[in-house]
Amino acid sequence: MFKIDFLIGDTPYNSTVHFSKAFARALEAHGVECRLFSVAEGQFHHALHALLTDPPDFTCSFSDIVLGGRSLGELTAIPHLSLLLDPAIYFLHQVSGWVSCVDEGDAEFLQAGGAPRVLFLPHAGDSHLKRAPGSGERLYDTVFFGTCLDIDQIKSEWKDRFDTSTIDLLLAASSCVLSKRSPSILDALLELGVEEEKLPIFHLEVDRYTRGKDRIELLSRCKKVHVWGEGAWARYLPNATVHPPISFEKTLEIMSRAKVVVSSSPRFKRGWHERIFYGALAGAAVLSNTDIGFHYEYGEWELPDMSAWREVAEKAQAVTLTHHTWDHRARTLLDFIL
Repeated sequence: MFKIDFLIGDTPYNSTVHFSKAFARALEAHGVECRLFSVAEGQFHHALHALLTDPPDFTCSFSDIVLGGRSLGELTAIPHLSLLLDPAIYFLHQVSGWVSCVDEGDAEFLQAGGAPRVLFLPHAGDSHLKRAPGSGERLYDTVFFGTCLDIDQIKSEWKDRFDTSTIDLLLAASSCVLSKRSPSILDALLELGVEEEKLPIFHLEVDRYTRGKDRIELLSRCKKVHVWGEGAWARYLPNATVHPPISFEKTLEIMSRAKVVVSSSPRFKRGWHERIFYGALAGAAVLSNTDIGFHYEYGEWELPDMSAWREVAEKAQAVTLTHHTWDHRARTLLDFIL
């Protein structure tokens, strides 16, 4: 029997714990034996002992695992798949092994750079969490989950770190990303002539600012919106109801009681955030810059008429169940590695 071990690190809101368990269940349904190990601080040696005494065919992690500058696959001589959830440019130290990306553009970027084993593997949702859009009491009109990336604070930090021309370049790149043409952050920076050695740090800065601006602009136009997350939301959204951040499991509960779930993720141009699929499976309509659910345009942020949320939710849920469950991702992964 083919064996895959999942290594789970500490992440905010315990999202990767949920992803690992869901992906493992889907793989087990296809006859794969899976084990899950925590590699949080103080626990890694237990996982390493199990890997070496009873080695699997593969290890996987949604967390970045590097020890002493060496990847896990190098240390154990067991093929390791890094399931990247963020832009690939932040994980170039991982590309000698097996890598999956949630954005197709990221996968192509790594392949063009000579990475040998790269897979486009988007986020997914759990089909067993399906809730009918008309079921239960929908207490919330519109909900959002995420940190407020304070764009005023970010620009203030830039003044201490960069000269005026660099700040103008970063703002120009962000405006380009948040336009109807909507290139990736990497493409926007390349179009502006950024040198290769500056790409990672400039990408990070544009990524922070772009995500912050998109969230603020979009949510400021939403009525009766409830936001769960850290940061200066009350300053930017005086009419919103702001709550402390919650775990991923609590997020799923709130989604099942919402009419519309907002997903802002301008860093993914040819991929999807898991919030889209989990929101759809929870029976909510999702507002995002994708073709699943309600759609908005970057740079305009005009909201559609969301009174027909049930019909939109039903269609989005059907698309998710047909194409975007962890079962689909399990089949894609097994086709790739076998």
